[in-house]
Amino acid sequence: MLVSFFSNDELKINNHKKKIYSYKKAANAGLIDAQLNLGYSDIYGEGVKRDEGKAVHWYKKAAANKDDRACYNLGLCYKHGDGVKKSKRWAKYYFSMAHRLGHKLAKGQLRELNKES
Repeated sequence: MLVSFFSNDELKINNHKKKIYSYKKAANAGLIDAQLNLGYSDIYGEGVKRDEGKAVHWYKKAAANKDDRACYNLGLCYKHGDGVKKSKRWAKYYFSMAHRLGHKLAKGQLRELNKES
């Protein structure tokens, strides 16, 4: 019989740290999904201290590799001013790129931004 010396909360924290470590290693090697996962973790504070600027950094790395999800997330960051200065122009740029790359929700975001103009 195994006995755990960690509480459930301690295990969750330890698992998050291992996950983040693995994501960073893979993201620095250029793995797009890892870059997206780090961006998500940073923007929502999942397993790390919330840091919207770091999220933008990882999303930009993934977007440079033409990832539609990263472009869409960057559009949201610019639309709301999360980790960057709010900019309708940059939001439209990234939503347009996401749309061209096949992201299903990007077109709706573009329509919404155009209505605000």
